[in-house]
Amino acid sequence: MTEGITPGRPRIVLSPAEIAVLDELLRDGPGNREIGKRLHLAEDTVKTHFRKIMAKTGTQTRTELAVRIMRDHYRIEIGTQRDARMRASER
Repeated sequence: MTEGITPGRPRIVLSPAEIAVLDELLRDGPGNREIGKRLHLAEDTVKTHFRKIMAKTGTQTRTELAVRIMRDHYRIEIGTQRDARMRASER
């Protein structure tokens, strides 16, 4: 078993930009506009990242997303959609 990885923890693959957006949400819960300012992204881009993250986690709201990430101790991996498809095909 790989050290530091708990069996059964949900795993998601997020892009570096998605991780940055999620990190801002979990840090202090700012709105999309504020996250965009902090990360030098358009507000619509932030919304797009949240939609993708919520689709990957099966959540409907930013609050539900934050609670689920913290409660379920997600194992977040950096990658792209292509990386995720390749990992899934290896199983």
